[in-house]
Amino acid sequence: MITKGQADTLNKTAVLKQGPNWWLYIGIGLLLLLLIILVIWYIWRKQKKIKSLEKQLAEKDK
Repeated sequence: MITKGQADTLNKTAVLKQGPNWWLYIGIGLLLLLLIILVIWYIWRKQKKIKSLEKQLAEKDK
């Protein structure tokens, strides 16, 4: 059996060693990549719509 004093002494020296959490970094990286892809897709879609409207306007002016 360990006494309270011994447990306090052991707790001061016991350190849990934890390396970097790679899954967290990978998850954040994938979320950022998805966000960038969505932004690019949104901009591309808007540009396509603008070009379509410009083409319709040019045809209407003829």
